[in-house]
Amino acid sequence: MPIEIPEALKEYLKLFPGEYADAFSQGLDFERRTALRVNTLKFNKTDFIHRLAQQNFRFTEIPSMPDALLVEGEDARISKTIEHFLGLFYIQSIASMLPPIVLNPTASDFVLDVSAAPGSKTTQMAQMMKNGGCMVANDRDDKRIKTLSHNLDRLGVINTAMVNMQGERIGNLVPGSFTKVLVDAPCSALGVIHKAPSAVSNLRHLNKFAFIQEQLVVSGLKALRPGGTLVYSTCTISAEENEGLVDTILKRYPSLHLEAFDLPEGIAALPGITAFGEKTFDPRVALTRRVMPSAINPEGFFLAKFRLDEAIEVRTGKTAQAEHKKMYALDGSSHAEICGMGKYFSGLFGFDENFWDQFVYHIKDDETFIASEDWRGRESVLNALFTHRVGMRLARTRKGDMWKLSTNAAQLFSRDISRNIIELTDTREIETFVEAGTIRREFPGMAGGVVVRSQGTALGCGVMHQGALKSQVPKSRTVISVDF
Repeated sequence: MPIEIPEALKEYLKLFPGEYADAFSQGLDFERRTALRVNTLKFNKTDFIHRLAQQNFRFTEIPSMPDALLVEGEDARISKTIEHFLGLFYIQSIASMLPPIVLNPTASDFVLDVSAAPGSKTTQMAQMMKNGGCMVANDRDDKRIKTLSHNLDRLGVINTAMVNMQGERIGNLVPGSFTKVLVDAPCSALGVIHKAPSAVSNLRHLNKFAFIQEQLVVSGLKALRPGGTLVYSTCTISAEENEGLVDTILKRYPSLHLEAFDLPEGIAALPGITAFGEKTFDPRVALTRRVMPSAINPEGFFLAKFRLDEAIEVRTGKTAQAEHKKMYALDGSSHAEICGMGKYFSGLFGFDENFWDQFVYHIKDDETFIASEDWRGRESVLNALFTHRVGMRLARTRKGDMWKLSTNAAQLFSRDISRNIIELTDTREIETFVEAGTIRREFPGMAGGVVVRSQGTALGCGVMHQGALKSQVPKSRTVISVDF
């Protein structure tokens, strides 16, 4: 169904070269389709398509984007599946997947996501990095950081530290630390007018958005190592926040390079504009890209790729110290408590005895967090920022030499668990379990802690108690409802 463009936006579009305004307006007439990204940290795309086909879902593949799928028909049921609850996929627009693709992080990178919540691009980058390397995912909003935490847990991300602070401060606190930086900045959202018509009111505040975006980009550049890459992206069409912002940055830092880049085949895009109204921009701004709405992507988007050759001067003496600030020290598997926990879980669930050697750990009171081994020796970055957590909660200490494995860890490491497994096939029992209920029947030969599976995939942890199976799925994971 075509979108009626508000009059105020029509007037604004007249300031653009004709082909740009036409491409955006005409792109809004395409049928809008739900897109998703298969989470290869937990599953593979071929098996995912086969599994969902059994529930009558059909998909269109995008050859140039191997993990992306378009849902056939506007089928809202996809968000109510057990596979969504398990984090086997993430609902994400095609345009939203482009910034990580352009940045192209690998397991050898140290990545900063300056404005990360709700975690769409953070989890995608963790997937591209195969949960290796290190990433800092920051967001200043206390409520949005909770959503980020939920999505990192659901998708099984362990290479990421969550930071909760103003992104503008990061560059001065940890200068020259990162090999790659993503600034997916808060913006006027005029590119997603099809799902947020009220965004047209942001036309009055474009310069305000641009001011905030400039601060975030400058902070990201300061945090970048010489030779590193920064990708800047927005979901708006405004020149003030896009080419105008890039032009400002290039004038501020003349030695900065703007790089050309390719987008996946099938993505409709035009070069960045070099003139807007009476303004003209640096000719290099044409190397940026304006993504236009199309048959596979309903959103307008903007991307720019910078390369830093020389470190940017920072304000010295800056610190994030505060009385309530956590301090981090990461331990290996040889640490006495970690060693004991590893032996306990290897005995209980059949993990290989060397399984635990490939990670580092942070012990906080009765909780143990697990993170990628690449975090070893990088505690200084964690301690310079307002770090909320590093990695994922692995376990909680119980009385004596006993530990409780987290549901998030059981789901991520499902393929490494070979003992004390209960396989559920009854739909009512599966529903009871994922809703943190109790299944009141006997499971012969089972006692104490167990891992519960369905179709070979771990649903979470449970405990046998008085002849019943009590689910230990945390309430925080039950916020995603499943339609059985």
